[in-house]
Amino acid sequence: MPYVNHQNVGGSIYNKVRRHIAATVMAIQPLAGESEAYMKTNAPWNNITRNARNSLTGVVSVDSSPQRTRIALKLSHGMDYGIWLELKNAGKYAIVRPTALVYRKKVRDAYQRVWANW
Repeated sequence: MPYVNHQNVGGSIYNKVRRHIAATVMAIQPLAGESEAYMKTNAPWNNITRNARNSLTGVVSVDSSPQRTRIALKLSHGMDYGIWLELKNAGKYAIVRPTALVYRKKVRDAYQRVWANW
């Protein structure tokens, strides 16, 4: 992820970095919805209430400070027992980590498309 020290960057470069950060978020945003749908479709457990499946989420997170900006695709369970689905039986019911492994290259490729012409 791009780390930019905004204190030592000139105005035009700073603006270019801001545009690239916005473009990165826009490039990764479709992958958030796609990965969420992937998790909901491919979760390996049998539904009882559908709460666990319905609470699976994929969102783009942007953390900014004066020193850096971090952009991430975050995948998660919305239910408090989601951690047990991920860890129980040596990961037999896991969906978050397997989805992260599937989408890791797609996120990297989106990031590289935006920043390749820096």
